[in-house]
Amino acid sequence: MEQVTQTKHIKKERERIKDCEPPRKNKIGRPSKYGPEIADSINKYLSKSQDQIFNGRTSVNLPSVEGFALFLGVSRDTLYQWAKEHKEFSDTLGRLKAEQFTRLINNGLAGNYSSVITKLLLVTNHGMKEVKEEAHECFSLKKLAERAEALQKSRAGDQ
Repeated sequence: MEQVTQTKHIKKERERIKDCEPPRKNKIGRPSKYGPEIADSINKYLSKSQDQIFNGRTSVNLPSVEGFALFLGVSRDTLYQWAKEHKEFSDTLGRLKAEQFTRLINNGLAGNYSSVITKLLLVTNHGMKEVKEEAHECFSLKKLAERAEALQKSRAGDQ
């Protein structure tokens, strides 16, 4: 009789648990500052991040993730978290990085930016890497003709 009572009690408990909603996770911390206007603020940031020329020297104001975070008053980690949670913001960060990449390439090639800093930023922020080619011995046409002549002479001597 005791086993039947236990079985009924277990069945009732299972039904009660099955009908219950899973416990909700309460968010801890302050509410997010993220809103649709955040993704739109990239245009304002990029317009303020323009290089200036003073007395023939370029004052570089390159857009960056860190600069955008300062502009919004949040941390860099917050930006990356928003990018994980919101597709449109991920696209916004992609646009910022594309703008930085384009400006580094164009101004680096034009000599407006330090080649060392440009290379460093392209390597660290954009996955670029320097490829070193192996040095091959080059022959001038004169040397090539001399080698061909020497080869012909050695073959003639062998016959």
